[in-house]
Amino acid sequence: SETEQKKPQQQEEYFDWNQQWYPILPVSYLDDDKPVSITVMDKDLVVWRNKSGDSHDVSVFLDCCPHRMAPLSTGKVVKDEETGSYNIACRYHGFEFDAKGQISKIPMMKPPADGTTQSSKLSKKIMCARAYPTRTYGGLVYAYLGEFETEEDLPDI
Repeated sequence: SETEQKKPQQQEEYFDWNQQWYPILPVSYLDDDKPVSITVMDKDLVVWRNKSGDSHDVSVFLDCCPHRMAPLSTGKVVKDEETGSYNIACRYHGFEFDAKGQISKIPMMKPPADGTTQSSKLSKKIMCARAYPTRTYGGLVYAYLGEFETEEDLPDI
């Protein structure tokens, strides 16, 4: 009828809860050598200081070693003597992962005979921990729990 007004069709914007930055915990809760376990958005996470010295000196991983699925939060933060960086070591077999989740050391693997570092010989694509982008802001650690192509694609906090 003529008295009815037609409303313009509006598309509702889809809100994806995973495609957001989440405050994980205060930076002050972190020790230098002990990872912290926390659950956010039904994801078990491990948070640890990677001591990289930049604004991203905290790492957030899925709390699961890709080798035997042991929780990385029961491991420890160790200094890699070959590279000088800090890694998280799984308590189960001692596999070490760098700040980006790349495998950097397998304790039972023999050192390379050519004098290069073990981490340079490991295939980075086969075994890596699931790392989430992190930022520290206002004394809090934030993690982006969604999927993304590159860090440049991430929204601001």
